[in-house]
Amino acid sequence: MQQLSLALELFDSEPVNPQWFQQILSILDVRQEAAWTDNFGKSLRQKLQQKEITPVKTLSLFSGGGGLDIAFHDAGSEIIEMVELEAKYVQTLQKILNRESG
Repeated sequence: MQQLSLALELFDSEPVNPQWFQQILSILDVRQEAAWTDNFGKSLRQKLQQKEITPVKTLSLFSGGGGLDIAFHDAGSEIIEMVELEAKYVQTLQKILNRESG
């Protein structure tokens, strides 16, 4: 079997708008301080709700401890199912879900 690879020249190109990230933070009124990533997700969710944008339905495979799922939820996605086979991670997910529903 032949291995295929794509030549990615990420560092040789300049972004179209180097200030895009700061502009997004400004629009969402998020400052880069402690827990800014959590604030980013929550602000994005609020902005999407204000504009009545339907949440993206998300299927989480290999969920692990749920960190990425929490980020997707905070950013406005609707997690429809979380799939994890490892017992220790399933227990973690159950604790998180019980805490959120309780």
